[in-house]
Amino acid sequence: MSLSLVGGINVEEYIRKCKCCLDDKELKALWDVHDYDGEQEIYGLLLIECFALPWQPSEDDEFICNLCVSRLREAVCFKQEILSTEEILSNEIVVKDEYSPSKDDDTVHRLSQDGYEYSYLEETINDCNDPEGDPITVPSIPPEDEYEQVEYLETEDQATQEKPLVLQLNPEESSQGSWTPEVPSPQSPKRKWPKKKKKSERTKQYKQYTLQDLRRAVEAVRSGEMTCASAAVAYGVPKKTLTVKVNVDGGDGDETKELNNEKHFQLIEEIKAILLHTTAIPFKTKTTRYYCFYCSTEGPTFEDPDDLRKHTRTKHAHERTKIEIYMRPQWLNEIIKLDVDELHCRRCYMLLPDWNHVFVHLAEVHDLEFDHAYSKVIPYALDSDLKCVLCRQNFHNFGHLDSHMNNHYSNYICYECGDTFLSATRLDKHLNVHKVGSYPCDVCDKVFTLDKYRSKHVSLVHNQESTIKCLYCPEKFVGLFQRHVHVTKHHTEKVKVMTCEFCGNCYTWKPYFLAHMRRRHGAEKKHQCKQCDKSFLMKYELKNHMVRHTGERNFLCGLCGESFTRMINLKKHCQMHKEFNTSIDD
Repeated sequence: MSLSLVGGINVEEYIRKCKCCLDDKELKALWDVHDYDGEQEIYGLLLIECFALPWQPSEDDEFICNLCVSRLREAVCFKQEILSTEEILSNEIVVKDEYSPSKDDDTVHRLSQDGYEYSYLEETINDCNDPEGDPITVPSIPPEDEYEQVEYLETEDQATQEKPLVLQLNPEESSQGSWTPEVPSPQSPKRKWPKKKKKSERTKQYKQYTLQDLRRAVEAVRSGEMTCASAAVAYGVPKKTLTVKVNVDGGDGDETKELNNEKHFQLIEEIKAILLHTTAIPFKTKTTRYYCFYCSTEGPTFEDPDDLRKHTRTKHAHERTKIEIYMRPQWLNEIIKLDVDELHCRRCYMLLPDWNHVFVHLAEVHDLEFDHAYSKVIPYALDSDLKCVLCRQNFHNFGHLDSHMNNHYSNYICYECGDTFLSATRLDKHLNVHKVGSYPCDVCDKVFTLDKYRSKHVSLVHNQESTIKCLYCPEKFVGLFQRHVHVTKHHTEKVKVMTCEFCGNCYTWKPYFLAHMRRRHGAEKKHQCKQCDKSFLMKYELKNHMVRHTGERNFLCGLCGESFTRMINLKKHCQMHKEFNTSIDD
């Protein structure tokens, strides 16, 4: 790819960087509408109003970093303060009798900078000569009459009563450095805001400041080092939020909330320590699918855990320990899932064989202690052969393994049956199981004991809803197998062939491959035949085998009355009858 050079500067190096300082961290769109402290801001317009820049919205995306946004807000506030002071000084000033300033008086000075003139008073009213004289007024020249190119911003009181200024910029005049603000007339069209983004394209960050920033800001205000306004700008916390936190009365409800916030804050710090000192990878799941922890469920889906690990280590290396924003809201993210497959210590490169050894090693070798991570950090070993990290039990899919992890953690207990759960959301979902009743289907005559069973029946049987989306195109399907058939036909290059390392059998669908590994090369076969030395993995396999020993003939031909031990033998027999030459279903 050829790089465009302008004046010896590589232009492409500055794409997706802050237009003010060329930083590439914590960027925001320059011309989009942003909410701040209950108000809307467009940073590009603020820069134009404050610094008279000849900028115009362009087709390319332009950005500004959080640091420059804070400095811009300070500059706008400072400019408003200057113009408010200038307005006060430009009004009539009451002074003592027999005092009439002239052009040559030392108390009035005129400065010239870049073609603009400004006037100010050097002495105060108390410096007058006659303390007993009648006060007189000294008129001052309105700046608007003498200087046409001076820009004035509205004060806060005027902004609430009058309409905001709309800047009409002419590109030809902007290039020459001259422009004038224009107040919109009643006939002028309304200001056009940028179009509202789709839900999938919006930023998913819950807040832009951390709990540690909020604490520092509160401490700075309570200690008297800063005011609420300066602390809000310095730490990036909304002023209203900071004011509420500073003035909290400390009631019983507030103490409970503060205690929960303190526990969540400590948990986040412990998670940061684990991610900093080990090779663990955080991840999220949704309906047995793997998602990146930092991209969330709005990002790509991963079927292969190796692809998930590679994506996280390459795309999000700089935000590995910046997890606080992604752990919000607190009630929905009280636990975190970590992939601990082949876990190593980052400091001493030691292999950590099991999850319990992780805490022992970090405490004894690196002097790190944990209080909340034991019950809130859930370990998983993502691999083709899914096993529980704590008890080494095998599972067919991740959904069964995820449900099994509730048995190892008793953070919440069901008061009906005593089952334990990881989080409050899982307990709330489980409580619906105890709401047993009579839920008839509106389409057919079937009756279900739980409402979720009826909903699932309607969606699968009557509505035939296609909810399973193809990973490579927008098409949707009713079941996973239908999606697999679609992928093998239309996305052949994406199909992964899985080969058994023991017998060489090949499979294109992961459930078939896992079923083969369980049956042929899997775990211990617990179902033992009492008549011979054969054992089986599944109970139905033993039942089919017992026919050889018992000789039971449960499959009867309806034409001749002959019976058979297996269904396949009955089907072959029926094909021999000329009167009945079709396959038998029952």
